[in-house]
Amino acid sequence: MASKFALAAPVVLLVGLLLGHTALAGSRSLQQAQEAAQSQQYAQAQGLLRDWLRDHPHDGSARFLLARVLSWQKKYGEAYIEYDHLLNAAPENVDYLLGKARTLMWDGRPLEALPLLEHAHRLRPDYQDVWRAEIDALLAAAGEGQRQKALSLSKEAQARFPQADWNGAVSLTPREVIVNPLVPTRVADRPTQLEAGITYEGLSNGYDDWRSVYLWADHTYGKRKVVYGGVRETQRYALRDLEAHAGVSYPLTEQWMATLEASASPDHNVLPKWALFGELGYVYKDGWGMTAGLSQTQYGSARSDSGRLGVERYVGNYRLAYTASFARLEGNGSATTHKAQANYYYGAHNNLGIAVVTGQEVNSDPAGVVTTDVRSAILNGIHWFLPRWAISYELLVHRQGDSYTRKGAKVGLRHNF
Repeated sequence: MASKFALAAPVVLLVGLLLGHTALAGSRSLQQAQEAAQSQQYAQAQGLLRDWLRDHPHDGSARFLLARVLSWQKKYGEAYIEYDHLLNAAPENVDYLLGKARTLMWDGRPLEALPLLEHAHRLRPDYQDVWRAEIDALLAAAGEGQRQKALSLSKEAQARFPQADWNGAVSLTPREVIVNPLVPTRVADRPTQLEAGITYEGLSNGYDDWRSVYLWADHTYGKRKVVYGGVRETQRYALRDLEAHAGVSYPLTEQWMATLEASASPDHNVLPKWALFGELGYVYKDGWGMTAGLSQTQYGSARSDSGRLGVERYVGNYRLAYTASFARLEGNGSATTHKAQANYYYGAHNNLGIAVVTGQEVNSDPAGVVTTDVRSAILNGIHWFLPRWAISYELLVHRQGDSYTRKGAKVGLRHNF
């Protein structure tokens, strides 16, 4: 008997060591997934979590993290599958309800998020994040009844959570920014923006500097419905021009968006006499978007007709886009322009972008309207330094054929109210 025990003991010890090593390796894998998610390495976190869940299918915390990682990558369909799995097992888990509701909101479906948030609110009336999400969903739904309910909930929230700011911007983490590529990002409960700014550009080859001042505003009056307009005074080639423009963006369906814009300049010494522009945009559920637009521009006695096609892709907090523009100047040839852009969205409403442009464009100067080769590099962005105040900026280097090179900057102050 003793000899059998002596033989079995090393085997048991070896099996125990192997099991312990496997468990330790598994726990390290889960820890690596959590670290990858924290550092926004979402693809790596997704792979590690799926590997873990194959061996631990009942690990709710790992599945919950996977659902959020999928949402942050805008893989909403896959995220819904994970959230439904979680809610089937724990239908009254408030964190699961809140997570799926937020995903529905980022997916542009706030009305579907509201029943989940109302249920979560009944289960946990002391959960501040549920109050915030429900108010956000009501505002995003954009109906008058929902807006009144949001205002009522805000007053209740102020009384229940007096230390929190219920009048300022919605406190979202960088990965929770709701970005619609066809609608300007704004503070959710303040539908109007106003910006005033100046531009300055120095020209080579002895040309006078360019200067301008501008005033611009937009207003959201319903779900994704935006009207906007502005005026600017410019000084180019020692000539002054005043220009006004106005436009509207209107959702045709959940995926289709239409934009119409018109501009005019009374003196049109250098700027176009008038211009008309129309565009259709389509947003896919997985972060892809496409645009197509047509415009007509009148420069005194010359006219230009143009069109453009664009494609864009949102990945996490990043946007990549390409636009090709085609213009035909009556009696003076055609022009094709290529523009590549990249944007990074940080904080709740901040944006930093870069763009490069190459090709040809229609250009107006005192000598007339011609097509010329162009190359540009642009850095621009907007940064909200207070809940209602932001600074917008742009740096530009632009080469206009062999005529000149422009180097300049724009700075604007924006207020949201």
